[in-house]
Amino acid sequence: MEDEERELVSKVAFFITHKPPSDGPDQTRTAPKKLSLPSTKLRIDSEQLE
Repeated sequence: MEDEERELVSKVAFFITHKPPSDGPDQTRTAPKKLSLPSTKLRIDSEQLE
């Protein structure tokens, strides 16, 4: 379980840190909200992004 969560966190961190420059201000403002969501919601989001 810990490995799964660590992989998920690194995926989320990757998407947050590798945003297209044109999305800059908006994405920076919304990123903390995404991180504060329940882990189940993050898991669903990360599966959709793949």
